[in-house]
Order: sequence, then C-alpha cells, then structure tokens
Amino acid sequence: MLKVPVMILEQEANRTTDWCDRVRDRAYELFVLRGEEPGHEREDWLQAEQEVLNGPEYQVMETAEGYRLRCRLPGFEAGQISVRAGEYEVVVEAQRKELERELELREVFGRMNVDTKMDVHEVTATFDGGTLEVNVPVRVEQPKAADRVLMAAAQ
Repeated sequence: MLKVPVMILEQEANRTTDWCDRVRDRAYELFVLRGEEPGHEREDWLQAEQEVLNGPEYQVMETAEGYRLRCRLPGFEAGQISVRAGEYEVVVEAQRKELERELELREVFGRMNVDTKMDVHEVTATFDGGTLEVNVPVRVEQPKAADRVLMAAAQ
C-alpha cells in the first residue's frame, strides 16, 4: 500500500469549470429522468462524472469520522495520481503518458462535494492494487467558550 500525498485545494475554477458544467448538466438530466425525486444528488453526480468524463467508478461511503472515497484506477501508479482537498470538496486526478492498451484511460478527473466542512489537514489517501482510497474526516464544530457559558447559564 502506497501513500498518495494530499494537497490543499486552491481555487482553480478556470481549470475545471468546463468539466463541472458538463457534469452538473448531466446530473440534472438524471434527476429529471428519475422524476425529480430528491435524495439522490450524490449518486446522480457520480454517475454523471462517469458518463461525461469516461472516468472510473467511484464509491462514496459514510464513516463514523466522515467519508471514504474509493475508486479503481487500473494501470495507474501512485505517482501519477493527484489528490487535493478543500473545505467542502475532494478532487482526484490521474494522468499518464503511455497506454498499454488502446481502451485504457489516459486521464481521470473526479470531484466529490460534501455538505459538512472537511478537516483538510487530516485527509489521507492510499493506493493499493489499482484502488485509490481517500479518507475524509469532517470537522465537528465545537461550541465557542461564550456559547458554552450561555448554555450553562440557561440550564
């Protein structure tokens, strides 16, 4: 198992806007095709990413600490994978110059958005046997000292 460095996500709106627009539009189409039933936003987004970007299949699981993102990247090596974490998103990119077979992916892009603020300095990623696993702890906001005093006074 190899560790993949996780970098802090900088604002890169210009670089990913086109991909994000296409994925967003396809996710909305999937939502409409399903009868506009709410509650499947993450699944719609991940399916749209696969279709639009011809990327790998992602699995997102909730854990006690936050989220775990798992995706298959066969043919890639750990050094060809980039993971960046922002307060509300994780971006995974992989690129390689040479392909062993014609139908292999040369470039992969994926973005996972969450509703809860992430602890970006605690995000970790490992790559083993062609599978990337990213553990994303979410930040639990503690009440400020003044709020604790107010809560104690109210009791």
